[in-house]
Amino acid sequence: MGKRRRLEDPAPSSPLEWRFHPLAAQTATFLAITVAGVLFYTKMPSEQLRLFWSHCLDVIPPVTGASGPALLTALRTAAWLILLHLAAWGLGTTALRVLGIEAEERLEGVLLGSAMGWGVIGMAMLGLGMAGLWRTWTLALILGSGLAGLAYHLYDRRHPGSAATPALPAGSTRWSGWEGFLVLFLMFLAAFDFFAAFMPEIFYDALVYHLGLPELYWTKGAIVPVPELLYSGLPLMVQMLYAAALPLGGDALCRVLHWSFGVETVLLTFALGRRLAGRNDAAASAGRGAGLLAAALFYGIPLVSAMSWKSAVELGQAVFQTAALLALVICVSRADKTRPWALAAGLLTGFAMGSKYQAWPMLPVLCLALLWVWRDRPEKRRDLLVFAGAAVLAVAPWCVKNILHYGNPLYPIFHEYFGGSPVVPRWRELMGDAESVRISEVLGSWKSLLFWLTHPWRIPFENMDHGSILFMVLPVVLLGRFRAGAGVFCWLSWLGLWLSWSLTTRMVRYALPNLPLACALTALALEAGFAGRVRTALRALLVYIILFETIYAMTWFHAMGATQVVLGRGNPSDYLAVVHPSYHCPVQPAIDFINSSTPPDAKVLFLGEGRRYGCKREAIVMSYYDEYPLQWWLGRSSSAEDIRRFLAEARVTHILVNRLELARWQGPDRKYLRVTEEQKNAWSGFMSAHATRVFQRRVPETGGPVQAETAVYELDLSTANPR
Repeated sequence: MGKRRRLEDPAPSSPLEWRFHPLAAQTATFLAITVAGVLFYTKMPSEQLRLFWSHCLDVIPPVTGASGPALLTALRTAAWLILLHLAAWGLGTTALRVLGIEAEERLEGVLLGSAMGWGVIGMAMLGLGMAGLWRTWTLALILGSGLAGLAYHLYDRRHPGSAATPALPAGSTRWSGWEGFLVLFLMFLAAFDFFAAFMPEIFYDALVYHLGLPELYWTKGAIVPVPELLYSGLPLMVQMLYAAALPLGGDALCRVLHWSFGVETVLLTFALGRRLAGRNDAAASAGRGAGLLAAALFYGIPLVSAMSWKSAVELGQAVFQTAALLALVICVSRADKTRPWALAAGLLTGFAMGSKYQAWPMLPVLCLALLWVWRDRPEKRRDLLVFAGAAVLAVAPWCVKNILHYGNPLYPIFHEYFGGSPVVPRWRELMGDAESVRISEVLGSWKSLLFWLTHPWRIPFENMDHGSILFMVLPVVLLGRFRAGAGVFCWLSWLGLWLSWSLTTRMVRYALPNLPLACALTALALEAGFAGRVRTALRALLVYIILFETIYAMTWFHAMGATQVVLGRGNPSDYLAVVHPSYHCPVQPAIDFINSSTPPDAKVLFLGEGRRYGCKREAIVMSYYDEYPLQWWLGRSSSAEDIRRFLAEARVTHILVNRLELARWQGPDRKYLRVTEEQKNAWSGFMSAHATRVFQRRVPETGGPVQAETAVYELDLSTANPR
């Protein structure tokens, strides 16, 4: 009996111990994960589940059928991607050397240097853009500097008088079958996501501003105010990286770059899980297993794969955030020379905050966690101040940009309290559509409080896109007690990050950068908190979960209908001309017409449409939440002549109208273009007198007889009544 208990108990040196009796805690955790997992992965009707597995091979893309041009495009894009990564690694490694940081392990040094380098490139693009110096030669200077720094770093490493090369992790080199399975899974899914990243861009946010704004800035050669688009005031760190990629490889390179951020986050998650599991020789193999499981748990989330196919922000933010956590774990674990690590972690935290406003709670959360871990070490308070100061310094340029452009450091937030703007964007409505919540709503009743407490369990069951990590991590963080120092810091950080997210929004996509930490803690608990048959049973369940989520992600891509386009057997323009999941009311045909059939000096007003990317003409494009300038013009117009005069002063020559999207924007509960009957009549009179339709395209919407319609009108504003 005693022998059996020893097999089931964690090792005495385990980085995790249970808060209650080990056998009871392990049993509760095991049952919570297995029961929820079985319910989650069998909630499909039995026939649908059978079809899911019986057709699993059908969703594997036939990559051997790729055309020659498609292969050349992939190779060229991969070459540019490698160049960008080498430049980022060189810049980041140089920055770390300037800070006096020498990584003890090679992988950690490469990953932290790469993450730091991306931040340096983003800040350089922001500074050059504000100075009006977006030119190909300045981009070449940035990338060339990174390559030169990398060459010097590699040469210096081989020089006899240089510092010692960081070592690979110590320990056994023998890999178990479980570890081999996890590696093969990660490699297969990374290869599939790389393939899928070559699909045409249909992500709404990318077409509006992730790519739309960098494209606009390149046409201006500078980062300029865009008062008609409130997104231009958001922190745009990842968009600055897309700006560096756009002139090299277009939007395909941007999507593949975001895919590479996912892969980099996977590696950072591995490094974080491995370090939390321990770095001594006895724990090296266990650390490798925990790191691989953490990486697999994160990459297995179907949403991570789906974001890898888009020019999104979350995986770029995840690189900065996970790198900052890794640097802080190293800082907390060291006995001396911690200040450079605190400084580097602060800069990486600031880069993460520069990616989204939603990342800003990260700084107070990490500061509080450090304050608790270092509560008995008053000498570390300066390190805490250095960390916080560096983060503020790294995020401050975005506030400075907004002050210069809009007079509001947090634009568009609270812009009604800042003067100088004719119309205030509806930023509160934007937050509402992003599923924001208020603490008063959460704590307002017992029902809402219970709804919030079951948040991590409900989310996966409401949408299988989010995977199972949220209900797997909950029993771990509640029942497990992590080793003092780095383990406690990570546990407190995850708790704070989850609270800051769940109390402000229900958009799971915004929590994605927090999940590497959750995966590292979960993997650590599953590997260190269980042994023997219980761990074997959990691994068997994890194999099913990983395979299920992989096929689910591939099925998701298959449903997008982009396989033939990626293989070079279909036309991207034809793909973008029809409706797809998450891509409604296609505007690309109208944009193609404008690019091919209007003069180079044309200026287009987009009406009921915010997706500007790909338009090669000067354009005024408002999002749904913006009212300037069209609402401002209509509010000051009492006749068709007034409208003509405003548009003539703005030099508008064409109007693009997306009618179905406009109808949705002006629905009963929507607030886009609030106009009176008199203003409607004035607009109708203006269009009748001055607009000639030169393009029209109708496309059936999915699931009904409704048709999406886009039209382009040419304006004649030379006289008051040309007709």
